[in-house]
Amino acid sequence: MMQTNIFDSINQTDKNYPDITLSEFILQECKIYQSQVAIIDYEKKITYKELGHVILQIASNLQGFHLEPRSAVIVLGDRSFELIATAAAVMHCGGIYVPVDISYPAKRIEYMIKNTGASMVIDLTREVITRKIKGLENIRYTYSEIVGNQNEKEPLMSKIQNTDSTAYIIYTSGTTGKPKGVAVSHKAIMNTLFWLSEQFLLNQKDVIAFKTSIGFTDSIWEMFWPLLNGAKLSIIKNEDAKSISFLYKWFEREQISYTQFVPSMMKVFLEYIEEQEIEKPLPNLSWVFNGGEHISIDLVKKFNDCFEKARIADIYGMTESAIYATYYLIEKELNEKWDETPIGIPIANTKVYLYREDGTLCTQNEMGEICISGISMAKGYWKDEESTARKFVKTDDGQVRYHTGDLGMIDDSGVLWYCGRIDGQVKIRGNRVEINEVEKVLHNIPSIGQVAVIAQKNHYGETILICFLDNEEKAFADIRTYLREILPEYMVPQKYYYVKEMPLSVNNKIDRTKLQEMYSYFMENKEKEEDKEDLLYTIWKNVLDLDEFSGQDDFFDIGGDSIGLARVQIELEKQGYAVSYEQLMSNRTFEKMRAL
Repeated sequence: MMQTNIFDSINQTDKNYPDITLSEFILQECKIYQSQVAIIDYEKKITYKELGHVILQIASNLQGFHLEPRSAVIVLGDRSFELIATAAAVMHCGGIYVPVDISYPAKRIEYMIKNTGASMVIDLTREVITRKIKGLENIRYTYSEIVGNQNEKEPLMSKIQNTDSTAYIIYTSGTTGKPKGVAVSHKAIMNTLFWLSEQFLLNQKDVIAFKTSIGFTDSIWEMFWPLLNGAKLSIIKNEDAKSISFLYKWFEREQISYTQFVPSMMKVFLEYIEEQEIEKPLPNLSWVFNGGEHISIDLVKKFNDCFEKARIADIYGMTESAIYATYYLIEKELNEKWDETPIGIPIANTKVYLYREDGTLCTQNEMGEICISGISMAKGYWKDEESTARKFVKTDDGQVRYHTGDLGMIDDSGVLWYCGRIDGQVKIRGNRVEINEVEKVLHNIPSIGQVAVIAQKNHYGETILICFLDNEEKAFADIRTYLREILPEYMVPQKYYYVKEMPLSVNNKIDRTKLQEMYSYFMENKEKEEDKEDLLYTIWKNVLDLDEFSGQDDFFDIGGDSIGLARVQIELEKQGYAVSYEQLMSNRTFEKMRAL
């Protein structure tokens, strides 16, 4: 294959899809599949007819509250029927849906409200947690206020709404120290959803798991893709999704056929199935979309051995590409020469290019930066023209090319492989993290001194953040508390180390390679003596990769996270102790957990 046609060959992706907004298409489906169940929200079952009715009712009331087209609307809550109806209603009357997960710290929520210039904040929480935020008195609404009475009225549609209008904004980690909002049009997200329907042939018998945090891009396909195909979606709340035993039983009960896993969560899920010795698990499961981070060949083999029918679709993308950009359908019989899996070929109406540092195109089998263009590209970063111009580059032919910062290579068969990053961005449990953002928050701590954060693999092969600082007067617990008030859990470093002085490179910048070597040295020289105090001590020691902790230590304060706690639950169950995830969450210190 000659250099001139590498990209011509893989980029033959043109498709003709309907030119329609997301909300309009959903309402069309509500009329077609009226009596069928659209949403299962625990004990509630909502038909398509009921969903369409509520969407129109909310949209009508939002217009009555003077929601203007192209205005951003913050929607705060957990996964629920009310969230889905509210999001569709906001879009239907020309507004922009901006999801905010309830687990976010108050300061991050405040920033998003301010940055979007939101004209409305819809709080779907029972506690109405935004009451703690000042200045929202005139723009805050609860669900009962926006749904109003049940007399359906057709909202007056805005004449300026079209498929180029912004449908939603999702915030991602930013290099400036603040999250940045990615604005995605109706046309872009509909292209992704139409491609999914065409590729995976979703039908009315399928059930999709809605289990991703609403603040992340994958939640969009989980919410809306089933509703474009007469299928069902079943909802699981944040806390329930963290319990592996509850999650598995929910998958089984709801007969889930499509879901998404990041590798770290998939690994724990498969460990649970193995520990429980479940034969022929989840016979209804057809496809698992791997997203967020690269999946190892060992994990793929373990998945294939576990499931007879279900397959993995390795789908590469990001918020800026309206969820997905390329895909590879992994076969049950793997290529024996592979030590990893490819990320495949472009989705419909999407083109992929690889560029050298000098801006010229790469040849075959040459590594370069992955750049993407096409219908699914986001409009840019909300109110950030500088970042938009830098990452979304206009080409001579009038197209826009998004520079991902990812490195890739196209092999002899025309398949794309992921080769790492060119900057400080990492993936933690599938979530995008700019290390620079974490460091900038750390630098806001008074008298913090020099500080640096690196990403390393832990003993489970999962990426974690490690913080180094040179001021011994700063207590690690105080630093964690400060960070948790500003950053989501996955962005808070799990391990902390004091150094007498930061290693510097020849140009007087912090030498991160030396820090990585120091961390490796710490790990290699840990004492390996087995503590025989009790079972729980051994489990904590192994899961947290720590030698010492006190009875008063909180699991999450000494490097634990939700996936680590799920591992504790699994290890206890292996030894015959039936303890729920909720019990562990409510008793997070070592002494309290041992007393259960």
